[in-house]
Amino acid sequence: MAQSSDMSESLARLEAELEDSKTMCTALLEHSAAIEEELDRKNLELRQLSEKLSLYLAPQVYDAIFSGERDVTIQAMRRKLTIFFADVVGFSEIAEVLEPEDLSRLLNEYLTEVTAIAERHGATVNKYIGDAVVAFFGDPQTAGEREDALRCVGMAIDIQRGLSELRRTWEQRGIEHPFHCRIGINTGYCTVGNFGSARRMDYTAIGREMNLAARIQSMAETDGILMSHATRALVQDSFQVEEREPARLKGFQRPVRLYRVVMG
Repeated sequence: MAQSSDMSESLARLEAELEDSKTMCTALLEHSAAIEEELDRKNLELRQLSEKLSLYLAPQVYDAIFSGERDVTIQAMRRKLTIFFADVVGFSEIAEVLEPEDLSRLLNEYLTEVTAIAERHGATVNKYIGDAVVAFFGDPQTAGEREDALRCVGMAIDIQRGLSELRRTWEQRGIEHPFHCRIGINTGYCTVGNFGSARRMDYTAIGREMNLAARIQSMAETDGILMSHATRALVQDSFQVEEREPARLKGFQRPVRLYRVVMG
């Protein structure tokens, strides 16, 4: 009888211990599920935040940073770029006759069209300066200097054609002052990378060749594309161009040879 009683007590203790273990396992599972749910929520928040941040960076720059390919430090390097510079013709005059709301809507539609085409061609859209768009090929990714130049000129042609279609849409909406733009293209070595302070940086390119692209743009015809001799040398077998009279540009001592892209 004593042995039977001891066995009963042992079984009772085992059952109690099993019940405690089951309770603990249930609590751990619930805690684990809560942790997993919290992790999922945090990951969703991080994805949403990264998607918002990506709107402030060119896709190539965003990918290079988040993949670890590029450090977020103040550093720059020399790269041969083909630079694209586009500006709206007579923007100041248009701004004087349009209501601010209409002007903002047109400008955003214009920038959206230009940016979408640029990204399809693989350009790094560097910045918007008011109504101007600055983009380049050659960093943080490059297909080789000739291919970079070919892509840039092809992109410029597609942009002018895309804007022609956009103007037809604007005219159907009764817009009396649709945007027209000039495009300048140049190829040369620039200093490109992160500039700024330890607390705030800007990824951009600087140098004489960047300035030259802007100056060339100012000499282009309305709805036209003008390029430098350096770019023309890389693309002359693929695009029809016409040489213009050399021009004296601000900041450049010698006349600059210029070539107009014939779009047909």
